[in-house]
Amino acid sequence: AEFFQRYYEDSSSAVIVTTNGIPSACADSGRANSSCAFAYDDALTPTITAVAGPAEIDETAVLNITGQGFLDTAAVFLEADADGTRAECNVTVQTETSIECTGVAAVHGTYTVVVVVETYGQARDESAGATAVTVGARVDSMDPTTSGVAGGAVVVISGYGFSSSDAVTIGGETCSPVSVSSTSFACVVPELPSSASTVYD
Repeated sequence: AEFFQRYYEDSSSAVIVTTNGIPSACADSGRANSSCAFAYDDALTPTITAVAGPAEIDETAVLNITGQGFLDTAAVFLEADADGTRAECNVTVQTETSIECTGVAAVHGTYTVVVVVETYGQARDESAGATAVTVGARVDSMDPTTSGVAGGAVVVISGYGFSSSDAVTIGGETCSPVSVSSTSFACVVPELPSSASTVYD
């Protein structure tokens, strides 16, 4: 078994491929520049020192990220604090020390700005909390805006920040979801309650 194993001064940096519990051998065993050797270099780690943007993020918001080491193609994400899901912020301008992005499609909630630089990996947060952002929810329009009292029509609510966990009511009655995206919520209009004497908004 020892023939197949590689040993390095820093074993955490060794790349080991295991098949059926057996580590694979490297052709150039024992050398510091072996094809199985991997090095971490703190000097190559990108950093975020500041994030500037509006108090609440929507699809038109522009984020300006300042830092160091943005030496290769960068991707910017908003990572949800609730479940870790990521929404991409489209990079429009990038230099070695700054990134501008916009056009995030995300549900309402709190997020952390994450930058991943190709070749160099994820940027370390040195911003003292500036990477924390909030995505808000907004209703822009509804179609249709009227319905018969027996309900059953599908109403489409357009806006931003919607989530499949959101609830919509009309006149206090549940509007049952049909489809949901971050910018659209479609649901079935409930019947007008028998106790109601007015039409609800």
